[in-house]
Order: sequence, then C-alpha cells, then structure tokens
Amino acid sequence: METKNSAIRVATLTRKQLAERWHCDVHTIIRFENEGHIHRCPNVAGQVQYPIEEIERGETPERKPVTAHDIVRLERRIKQLEKVLEKKENTLTELKESLTLLVKSL
Repeated sequence: METKNSAIRVATLTRKQLAERWHCDVHTIIRFENEGHIHRCPNVAGQVQYPIEEIERGETPERKPVTAHDIVRLERRIKQLEKVLEKKENTLTELKESLTLLVKSL
C-alpha cells in the first residue's frame, strides 16, 4: 500500500487475508478491531487494511499483561455464560421429562 503523502510502502493485509491467516471469520476481525486489539492503516481509501508489522507483533507470545479490568470483564462474561448454560440445561431437562411422558402415553 502506498499513502498519498508518502512513497513509503507498508506491507498490509485485507480483512479477508487476515481472517484466512488467523483461520477465523471476517466478522471476528471486525470485532477485534472494534475492541481495539488491531488497528487499520490510516489513509487507505476504499479498502480496510492492517499493517503486517502490527499483526505479527500481536502474534508473538509477548503480549501485554492482563489488567484488573480484563479480569473483571472476563469474570462477568463467565457469570453470564453460566446463567445461559443453566437455562439451557433446565430446558433440556424439561424436554426430556416431556418426551418421557409422551412416550409413556403411547
């Protein structure tokens, strides 16, 4: 990619290329961007692109330390998922009981 104001070339990846590289969906890449984990190249008209240098930095094991905010956010998410799981398990139990009653009535 070449910016308008500079002849410096920066190696970039499109969303699709990055999704293929990370073996995920393009929507996941969009979510990562919205959450601030990755950043677009500035001044790229018409196509979203990400600098390979930044992507490679994010792929290395040297990641930023987990913050207290990260821990709180993840704990909240775990609680939300536990509630969802409990509801699904209750629904499944009710369905099993209903199916058992239905089979017995036949």
